[in-house]
Amino acid sequence: MSNRTLFNRETGHLVYDVGGTPATFFAEGTISLELVEETAALPSLIFGHLDDIPVGRMVKLKFVPQEFSTGAAGVLFPQRNLNIGDSLFGSADKTMDIHTVSGKQVHLNCVAVYKEPGIRGDIKKTVFGEVEYWGILGIGVSPNALASYVNETIVEYPGASAFDRTRAITPAWQCSWGTSPFDVIDLDESGWQLNSKAKLKEWKVMGNGLTDVSLSDYDLEISFTPMNITRAQVMARMGYDVPLGGVKSTAAADFIAQGTGIYMQAYSMFLKQAEPFAFDSEKLTSGKITLNSTKTIASGARSSMLYLDTSD
Repeated sequence: MSNRTLFNRETGHLVYDVGGTPATFFAEGTISLELVEETAALPSLIFGHLDDIPVGRMVKLKFVPQEFSTGAAGVLFPQRNLNIGDSLFGSADKTMDIHTVSGKQVHLNCVAVYKEPGIRGDIKKTVFGEVEYWGILGIGVSPNALASYVNETIVEYPGASAFDRTRAITPAWQCSWGTSPFDVIDLDESGWQLNSKAKLKEWKVMGNGLTDVSLSDYDLEISFTPMNITRAQVMARMGYDVPLGGVKSTAAADFIAQGTGIYMQAYSMFLKQAEPFAFDSEKLTSGKITLNSTKTIASGARSSMLYLDTSD
């Protein structure tokens, strides 16, 4: 016979880098934890697939952070501050703990942001999208034990007193992209979206599996549908006056989005793509516009690409 007291359902929150500079996260919805094992097949001509060979292990953690703050922005968008070739995991292991209301602690030994959450410029949603952390083998740790990646213990729930309702913001966004007519943009109901586009390199060691991930490139992409911009005005910003063989940065401008409790500035964004123009009584003439970042180099270093804080 079934016993409903054995049906496991748990909620909780997360604490990053508890032994260093802690950051507490409360999730909007499900916290997803996945153990991933890379295997290779052991084949046989006579008998076919004999077995699987484990060659690497890691953990994937996904959730949507609910609160916006200066600290959260710094922790969730670390790749914007890295140089090309830098490790996502750095020189010291950073931990992540999931504390459940039922009194369990799930501890990840070495984590880093693999996919930054992006920003949801939608009045119906909080600011951050889904962030993805990867948990890998830490420094000087054996790959042949579950506890080297994740372990669970009984720990009294520390409580949710750190939750701040005022940080779960859903701003009525005001956006601009350079000069008139894009200095005041009326957005359609879907708002705008920022995604970071990182190119990453995985480093694997025989007998240890995945031991590092480094940054190979980093770009930003912003998309929105303007309601007060004409077809001709969009065409004029598509950069067709840039000579063939020139560079798109000459047609770039900063995209600024702000609302109560938040200010975002993406530097030097150019119009990468515009949806086909529509001639239809039930469609806007100009559809979704996609902007892409360019990089500004000053004194031999890349200038900041993204500013994100509670104010300017």
